[in-house]
Amino acid sequence: MSSWIARGTAGAGATILGGCLLLAAAGCGTAGPVRSGHQTVARSQDRIVLARGQAASGLGWQLVAWEQDQQLGLDLESPSGHGYSGGVGFAATRDYGYQWAEGLGPGNSTFYYGPVPRSAGTVRLTAPGHRPLLVRTAPLPAGYSLPAGRFFIIQPPGGVSVNWTVTPLGAAGHKVAFRAF
Repeated sequence: MSSWIARGTAGAGATILGGCLLLAAAGCGTAGPVRSGHQTVARSQDRIVLARGQAASGLGWQLVAWEQDQQLGLDLESPSGHGYSGGVGFAATRDYGYQWAEGLGPGNSTFYYGPVPRSAGTVRLTAPGHRPLLVRTAPLPAGYSLPAGRFFIIQPPGGVSVNWTVTPLGAAGHKVAFRAF
């Protein structure tokens, strides 16, 4: 794994620095197109590719998941398996508040990714001076020892200099409480 930063706070949307599966909605902007079909492809006995796409630079990426010590692990890596960023354990407690990851992607791009509860069909990213982004989530696949839930990944505009806030949303557009993965 390469460098990564996981950010978050319990009880509110995580404050993120610095992201592609996007849902365009009235009043919401979108970051450049990301080609990902959320293809679930087993890579090895204990790792699975959740999504594949291309960064704004045109370089490919894939998001890989696994279970380690009853915690979810996520790596953003090249299609050949070279790790860009990643981590294990996404929680929201007083001592450990990492809910989502901010990490490097191909060509020094910045991505945000992580798990959300099953009831979160989208996540909203907001940042001062930027239009809100809505990101469609996808289910974590059953049968691979992964926890029940969903995930998102995005390469928002602005790079690491933009402070993004991530908020998971339910079907009615209301905030969904985070739970540990």
